[in-house]
Amino acid sequence: MAGISTAATKALEKVIKPLLSTTPNTLGLTSSAYYPGDVDITMDEIAAIARVMEHHDLEPENTRIHKTTDGNKSTAQLTALVDNSTKFIRLLPWAVDGVNDGKGPFEKDKFQAPDFYVVHALAFVCSTVWEASNVPNYNDIRETYGFKNIVYANRMSANADPDRPIHWVHPSEADGYRKINHVLRFITTSIHELYGHGTGKLLAETSPGVYNFDPEHPPINSLTGEPVKTWYRPNQTWTSVFGKLAGTVEECRAMLISYYLGDRKDMLLMYGYDEDSDIKTDDRKCFL
Repeated sequence: MAGISTAATKALEKVIKPLLSTTPNTLGLTSSAYYPGDVDITMDEIAAIARVMEHHDLEPENTRIHKTTDGNKSTAQLTALVDNSTKFIRLLPWAVDGVNDGKGPFEKDKFQAPDFYVVHALAFVCSTVWEASNVPNYNDIRETYGFKNIVYANRMSANADPDRPIHWVHPSEADGYRKINHVLRFITTSIHELYGHGTGKLLAETSPGVYNFDPEHPPINSLTGEPVKTWYRPNQTWTSVFGKLAGTVEECRAMLISYYLGDRKDMLLMYGYDEDSDIKTDDRKCFL
């Protein structure tokens, strides 16, 4: 079949090496095939893996660990994004200078910076494979207890597949799109999860007669120029008020924030892109 089908030939090239490789017969270093990949693993790392597997009652012979350095780099970038959160929140359209430390009345007094990790997922037991997740995805819980952000690196890497069809892009722009698409997706997705889902404050009467804003001098609606007239009542949540539309509105809000901040040069510097990098800031701006 591989001899008569170009697609089958390409697929075979991806799997033929592991199919024909010798069976692992030692738990040593990378030459054993228990730890495949081009990045050498250390004895200390092997020992740490063994301890984790022992804790979960797994035999070490089941090990197939592929070490990579990309996740560490990405996690460091996302950590820097968290550390600079106050700076970028002050740039959002509803920020008001001199109010709430420059963040404005529609933001929490203190931004609860989340844990932010890049992981490689073995499987998704669902019909949708996300590039990232913000958990828990309930705004009232996020405001009170905080949240975590997770980027699924191996799902994200699919965006860099040169054979992935891009029917929606004109052929004249296809090469440029392929060059930067995976970069664009990583940057906008991480902003989407951190600032898109992590910012904003639900103006609410948290319990009878208790408010998380000054009801005598409510914030000014930036769209109408007048004080806000409605807010959440006791026991109301985003989901209970907007029903089936809640998730859609929340995702649209998060996407708009990622595009609003995503082409700023100071934001791109957080990811290592400037006028001297291989992918320049102007390259990315063309595809936002």
